[in-house]
Amino acid sequence: MPTELETTLIIVFYKAVGAAIIAALPCAAAAEWSGVYAGAALGSLEEKAGASAFAGAQYQYSSLVAGLELEYTKVLAEDGIGSAELTGFTTAALRLGWSFDEMLVYFSQGVGSADEDNNKSGDVIVQTQFGIDYQFDKSVVIGAQYEVAGAVISALADDEPADLDSFRLRVAYQF
Repeated sequence: MPTELETTLIIVFYKAVGAAIIAALPCAAAAEWSGVYAGAALGSLEEKAGASAFAGAQYQYSSLVAGLELEYTKVLAEDGIGSAELTGFTTAALRLGWSFDEMLVYFSQGVGSADEDNNKSGDVIVQTQFGIDYQFDKSVVIGAQYEVAGAVISALADDEPADLDSFRLRVAYQF
């Protein structure tokens, strides 16, 4: 059962999606999503705060947009994962989306590595994300992203996988 914070963030996400759809309706010019971008995100990570920096490249063919994104997420509050504390994680993800002019709805699947406060590294992050981005002009993009399946799979077989669902608000500059 989702917590009150998660419920509130989900509501905010759906309101942002609705606002982006309404804002995109009167647009006459088609947006160009091909190119390189970089940005930052803030959000929740299982009732903890998290900040991310990301960079990626994508290519648009008609309305289909495909790309690759690299991301580092820093956990800003303690989060217990097994016997160690998760401090952050780095991921690489493939993105596939559909452009509705200035709005991009996408799916992302990636893997990465977890960082823990005992300097242990090597735990695997598996992430699946859904998101929506809106292009204000040719360079500035804002968006919301919900990670519906995040897991830490420890290299040690006796550790339990941890659920790392998260919600993020993102801003990026497209070059």
